[in-house]
Amino acid sequence: MKWKRYLPVEANATVLRRGFVALTAFSLVCSLSFFNAYARALPGIEQIAVSFPGVQMPPFSLLLGPSLYGFWVSALAMVPLAGYFWALHTRLSHSVYLMRRLPDRWELARRCLALPVLAALFFLGLSLALWLLDFAIYWTLTPDRFLPSSLWEALWS
Repeated sequence: MKWKRYLPVEANATVLRRGFVALTAFSLVCSLSFFNAYARALPGIEQIAVSFPGVQMPPFSLLLGPSLYGFWVSALAMVPLAGYFWALHTRLSHSVYLMRRLPDRWELARRCLALPVLAALFFLGLSLALWLLDFAIYWTLTPDRFLPSSLWEALWS
C-alpha cells in the first residue's frame, strides 16, 4: 500500500490499523454519553416545566460533559506512537544512521511523525465535527421555550 512508505520498516501495519480502529471505536462510544445526557434531561425538563414555568434546558456544555474525551485521549496516544516509531529506527535495526545519510533529510521525520500527526488531526477533526453535530441536535430538537435566550449562552454557560 502507498501509506506503508510512511511507516518504519519493522512496523506491523495490521496491528497499527487495528489499534487505529479500536481508538476510533473507543472515541465514538465515549461520544454517546452526550445522547444519554440529552435523552435524560429533555423529559425531565418537560415535567419540571409544569410546576415551574420559565425553566430552561441545562446548558450544552453541561450536557456535553466528557463525551469528547475519547477523541482527545486518542489524539494524545499518538505521541507515544511517534516515540515508538523512533525507537523502531534506533533500537531494532539501527537504521537511523542510514536514514540520516539519505539525500532527503526529512525521511526519518516523515516515517516517525507522518501517521501519528495525521491520526491526531483526524481525531481532533472528528471531535470538532461531533461537537458541531451535538450542538445542532441540542439546538434543533430542544423545544424553543426551554432553550437559553441566545446561542452563545447555550454554548458557553
